[in-house]
Amino acid sequence: LSLLFVPPAEGGGMEIYMQNVSISYYMCINNKEVNKKILRMILFFTGLFLWYYHIFLKSVWYSFNFDYDKMAKYSVYCFIGIIAMDFFQMRFSEILWWGIFFCICYKSAVDCGTNWYNSVFSIALMVVAARNIDFVDICDALYKVALISIICVIISYYLGITYHEPFDPEGRIRYQIGFNFYSVAPFKFLGVVFPGIYAQHYKRKNGASWMFIILCFIISTYIYIMTDTRWTHLISLLYLMMYVIVYKLNLQFLKCIPKIVYISSMSVATVILVMLSKFYDSSSKIWNFIDKKLTNTRVANVQIAIKEYGISFWGRNIIYRTSDNEKGYFYIDSGYMQVLFQFGLVCLIAFAFVYAIIIKFAIEKKDWVLLLWIVCMILFNMLNEMLFAVDRATCILVAGYALKYITFDKYKCVRKREYGYI
Repeated sequence: LSLLFVPPAEGGGMEIYMQNVSISYYMCINNKEVNKKILRMILFFTGLFLWYYHIFLKSVWYSFNFDYDKMAKYSVYCFIGIIAMDFFQMRFSEILWWGIFFCICYKSAVDCGTNWYNSVFSIALMVVAARNIDFVDICDALYKVALISIICVIISYYLGITYHEPFDPEGRIRYQIGFNFYSVAPFKFLGVVFPGIYAQHYKRKNGASWMFIILCFIISTYIYIMTDTRWTHLISLLYLMMYVIVYKLNLQFLKCIPKIVYISSMSVATVILVMLSKFYDSSSKIWNFIDKKLTNTRVANVQIAIKEYGISFWGRNIIYRTSDNEKGYFYIDSGYMQVLFQFGLVCLIAFAFVYAIIIKFAIEKKDWVLLLWIVCMILFNMLNEMLFAVDRATCILVAGYALKYITFDKYKCVRKREYGYI
């Protein structure tokens, strides 16, 4: 605006003067956008780290007298602030879809008895808040924080700060290595492997370094030896091995699989698990071998859930039972079954649609690392919960940008190419 009070340059005329005013105006607009982008990133990463540590610290043997739910509330407030900033930049189709998604997640969370700020609803807010944040930066920050946090807990375990006597169920000695349960460390380390490989692949010129791949293998093997939790170790090895095959050996077999196979895989996996539990027979030797040796009673627990609770459209409060309960142990480990019984069929369909968007986006962008991540996650969710655990299934945070790209940005680029004003 100061240029309005400056006379035109001699010999320049009004044309140059108006160009200067125009440049000054657009510089002001760009400065506002830069400031908005910085504020968005500060809010998002503050909310992300608050959310991560409110879950992480509860799983460690620290006796802090602290209300961790406050951290969850503050993280959700950060995400709501970002959504409010970006609301008027969203297209109507985005507002409509995310509005329906919010309503489904909120009702499912309330019906199953969880807090709105510490459930699937907070995950939905996080997904939309991340729509304008660089996904590579998210993965890069999250895996570094997770790696440092896990190493600190393991060191504190050996120093005796977080030491606890190991479990010995059925002759299997299982150490917690500083966490409050033996399976926590393997699950937390998946939050290093998956986002770490993705971030390194796009941050470095030649992809993820061999040093990082070997380091992930060594730590994953150490955690497996200490905790005797095999499925997390196997899925880590599968992801590392497939990454080496696809990118280090340049065998691009993922693009040969039809798109419909990827998109429908989550629904097919859910149907398979329901059918297995329907036909499960506890008196059969074959079924007992499959369930106890391979799936560790997961199929039997799904059958118990079907008999006691049934499948509903909306959420319900599922009461889990520990091993010392009179009725016996009962816990739904499968990610699909946990969402189906606890949050309802509608919520499961909504999340299946979200992952279908991500898969479509990954295929169209030829982001095979992201697709590889989702394939491993879909397989792992059949036996363990990882559907919207953002520390491990960080790939769900790309859904907001993926929907924006599919519904608007891709076609905008096509129009620009057609009319020649890129």
